[in-house]
Amino acid sequence: LEITKVTDPETATVAPGEELTYKITVTNHTGVDLNNVVVVDTLPAGVTFVRTSDGSYNNADRTVTVTIRALAKDAVHSFTVTVTVDAETVGTITNTATIVSAVSGVTELGKDISASVTTPVEPKPGPAPDWDATLRITKAIPNMSDGKVTLGDEFTYTITVWNSSNYTMENI
Repeated sequence: LEITKVTDPETATVAPGEELTYKITVTNHTGVDLNNVVVVDTLPAGVTFVRTSDGSYNNADRTVTVTIRALAKDAVHSFTVTVTVDAETVGTITNTATIVSAVSGVTELGKDISASVTTPVEPKPGPAPDWDATLRITKAIPNMSDGKVTLGDEFTYTITVWNSSNYTMENI
């Protein structure tokens, strides 16, 4: 019996406020048909439940429970759980789904088999500033009458920078 869990897309990085979808897949490698395979997905702190494609959500303990009534040998059952990343969430979110029960006839064949996925949470970059900034730079040698410098002459030049925008610029 195997369980896998991935995000959609698998290389997801999410930002606060975005939706994140987990795909949970249970595969029966036991060689016998199973019934009442129960999968519990406990949602981590930092997310809010949106929907599941199968099963039900319990708000009190923040769990999605899916009961697969019949899972034939070598069969696969997949479902999704979608959450929204809370506004204050930063760092990473680790979510785990666990097979808590699997029965063949009257024999329990699998339980406490888990799969986890960790997703980075990074804030979205802010919008680019709406600048209409223009800098003008001039370089001049004051008091130079003929506009020429001869090899070996000492002179001082002046660089002037004008900011013609409505914004204060720093570290130019």
